[in-house]
Amino acid sequence: MKEIIVKAAVKTVIFLLVLLAIATAVLNFAFPQHMATFFEQIGNYSLAVRYSSQRYDATGEIDDLARTYQNSVLYGRQDYIIKYGEKLIAFDGFESFCAEMDSLSQNGEFSEHATGYKLYVYGNLCKAYASVGEYDNALLRANESNGDESFLSGNAYITLVIYAAQANDEEFAGLIKEDLLLIRTNLTEGSQDITVLDDMLEILEGVGQATEEELPQS
Repeated sequence: MKEIIVKAAVKTVIFLLVLLAIATAVLNFAFPQHMATFFEQIGNYSLAVRYSSQRYDATGEIDDLARTYQNSVLYGRQDYIIKYGEKLIAFDGFESFCAEMDSLSQNGEFSEHATGYKLYVYGNLCKAYASVGEYDNALLRANESNGDESFLSGNAYITLVIYAAQANDEEFAGLIKEDLLLIRTNLTEGSQDITVLDDMLEILEGVGQATEEELPQS
């Protein structure tokens, strides 16, 4: 009798495990957006980006791509940020999507140093390039988002200046400085743009000379 009960219990456990496996498979492949939401809510962005990218692969929609990019940023995977960031800025309708995101935001801020969704995307993309040593790409995208005739508040160059200062990277600081000096020639003396740019140049001058205690904090 005891043997029969044990066998029945084992069969029940196996049956439940099979059901669980089936349910997990269904959720994985049929409802990746719900799986992404679950892992976002518990702060597991490594799995959140996996499921949101599955959702994007299935729909091709910019909303799902933007979600995947944000999860990549929160996860901190530089290769993912570059991969999905490049897809996002190349997406047809990116500019109008940025305007929509700004209108939905309560304060227009998407990160500590960027103001506006477009600058959030470019800022994190540029920082990711810098983090993997691709300085040329970092500066290319920063210039693409800012241009040569202004120095927008919260632009990607500011993100790169802060990154170079925190990393105490003299080489990269020098490259950024070259770009900023070029932009400065196109700005009006006494303008807010040139004031902010000069502040960034001052930070760059100190890179390689500051002590650990003097470095800008994130």
